[in-house]
Amino acid sequence: MFVLLNLLIGIMGDSFGKVQETAENNMWKERAGLMVENEKFMSRTREFKGAKYIIVIEKEQALEGQDSWEGQLKQISKFMDGQVES
Repeated sequence: MFVLLNLLIGIMGDSFGKVQETAENNMWKERAGLMVENEKFMSRTREFKGAKYIIVIEKEQALEGQDSWEGQLKQISKFMDGQVES
């Protein structure tokens, strides 16, 4: 009985190892598939046809010492006010 249990553990370990080896490749394959699917539903040429500009959003880090949510909101508000004025 112990031999069969060890055999089962060995088979399960081998299967797990095979899955781990291909996990990263499968992740990239899945992402590429999602990108292709997205491209089918939303064509960039159709969506941006006649567009004079495209808005680019970038992540901005908060200043040191402004860990509270209220401080971050004030910073975003000031930044947006400055962008609207310019």
